[in-house]
Amino acid sequence: MRINKTLRAVLVAVLATGLWVASANAQQQLRLNQVGAALALPLVATPGVVTFNTVTNVGPEDRNLHFNVINGDGWNVTDFDCPVTASETVLISFQPSGPSSSRLVLECNQGDRVDQSTISRTFTDFTGGILFIAVESHECKNGTCTMNSNDLFGDAVVVDFANGSAWSAGGIPF
Repeated sequence: MRINKTLRAVLVAVLATGLWVASANAQQQLRLNQVGAALALPLVATPGVVTFNTVTNVGPEDRNLHFNVINGDGWNVTDFDCPVTASETVLISFQPSGPSSSRLVLECNQGDRVDQSTISRTFTDFTGGILFIAVESHECKNGTCTMNSNDLFGDAVVVDFANGSAWSAGGIPF
């Protein structure tokens, strides 16, 4: 199987992040199939390759998810919010949209179960990176919105349509 440079770089970045987290506490093992207050997931979009990520709020309360899209080519960050209800799952697709651009699309609940909107972002010169998601409170206290509750579960599936292969991985919980 042929793996291009960008895909290899994203895999190395995600695995290195996970190994760093695991080595931070020698007593703690890295478990990708656990919940966390934040998650890191891969983003790969090269010709013929699409990433599908899911993020689920497993907590009993509505939450706000703060998404950070980190470009692996230039390390630029784009961020946005998406409110989710208890037990809601958000699907995020990341796919090529042109010769030098990629498109990230997710359906996002905007506080009204009937009216859902699509958050869509187009990135130029972006073929891979990391999607970092943190749980935030709807009400910030003392300027702090990030929460410590372990309410997020996520996974990624990267499909290489050009070569007829795919791989999946659990989100790296923090």
